[in-house]
Amino acid sequence: MKSKLRISTTARRTAIAAAVLASFVASGPAFAVDEVEPNTSMAAAQRLEIGPDGRAEVTGTIGSATGIVVGDVDFYLFEGQKGDVVTIDIDGGMKPRFSGLRNVDTIVAILGLGGKLLLENNDAGALDEGSVHGFDARIDKFELPASGPYTIGVSSNPRNFLDSGTLASNVLGLNSNGTYTLVISGVSPSLLRIEVDIRPGDSRESAPINARSKGNIPVALLSSSQFNAPEVDQKSLRFGARGNESSLLRCNRGDTDVNDDGKPDLVCHFDAQTTAFAPGDIKGIVTGVLKDGRRFAGTGPITIVPAKLRD
Repeated sequence: MKSKLRISTTARRTAIAAAVLASFVASGPAFAVDEVEPNTSMAAAQRLEIGPDGRAEVTGTIGSATGIVVGDVDFYLFEGQKGDVVTIDIDGGMKPRFSGLRNVDTIVAILGLGGKLLLENNDAGALDEGSVHGFDARIDKFELPASGPYTIGVSSNPRNFLDSGTLASNVLGLNSNGTYTLVISGVSPSLLRIEVDIRPGDSRESAPINARSKGNIPVALLSSSQFNAPEVDQKSLRFGARGNESSLLRCNRGDTDVNDDGKPDLVCHFDAQTTAFAPGDIKGIVTGVLKDGRRFAGTGPITIVPAKLRD
């Protein structure tokens, strides 16, 4: 009977946490960003975070949007997984007629390990949402051959790419400078969402937390098909009101199946006072890194209570 109660409570908590986590991710690091110079070489490529929807978006400029025309190239770096089917799309390089804005006829390329040129496109030809002219470049549904870092290069026609991010030409064409939007999609998210159970075994849907307690708060990290809890780098774990609190005390040894789903979970204990919970907080946030380098985050519903009401 206790087992059924635990499963039911955990299921309700994780359902609540899914909605909470969505708001946490949305309020976290932005996945639509502006270009940051200098990014004119592969070594100085701007690193991009991939959002939970598998996308990243950058507003950039080749050269200048107004004034003198100059030579420029932009590089961006992202982490992909083998088998990801990625689309790299340039929007808005070519502007609507009579807009008065400067056009840039883009070339886009994806480069792999060692700077090897994997694929390049000059003109997409067919229009898509965000483009008004076929000169906007696009690489459609390219399957990544291996897991690891990939570099995207953006230049202007006729400045095609070679290996190592070098250019075949330094000639500046008619439409060599201007603003553009780079949209990357189809990539495995940089941030893995996981399910957690704060105070596993407690029958209440929202885990009671005494923020002034000198004790510890147990949190179960629940394994799934994408997340193997025993593979967590325990030193990376953070838990608290913001998810960056260094509150870890210890993790239990051995395999524990908290929700009886046949997968090994990890139960860790965090110092209550270091979590920085305060009256009015409704969620606890766990963040960390797996041994393979993937970052993860999970949230669970909490209720801040006085010490005398804890039990």
